[in-house]
Amino acid sequence: MIAQTHFLERISENHGVAIAVTGMLIVFAVLVLISAFIAALPKALERLGPLLPPETVRHGHAPPTRLQPSQRTPEALDKRVDEQLVAAIGVALHRKQAQ
Repeated sequence: MIAQTHFLERISENHGVAIAVTGMLIVFAVLVLISAFIAALPKALERLGPLLPPETVRHGHAPPTRLQPSQRTPEALDKRVDEQLVAAIGVALHRKQAQ
């Protein structure tokens, strides 16, 4: 019991509780800032969209192709991914049968 009392006295003498609380508040504040940044990022990128260069899609060794604005819709991108997936599966099956 005496050792525990001595331990608590040393913490209070050296402002240990205040330092711990300050550290926790700093960490909490930084986490809030990171969360706010992540929440604001989609809106900021949407506003910066016209200033950014157009997207490019690379297929193997072919030169990059630029996507037209009509190709940037989520539905069009999903269709491209589906077509690419079907093509990749077809190539894999063809190579498997060729072995």
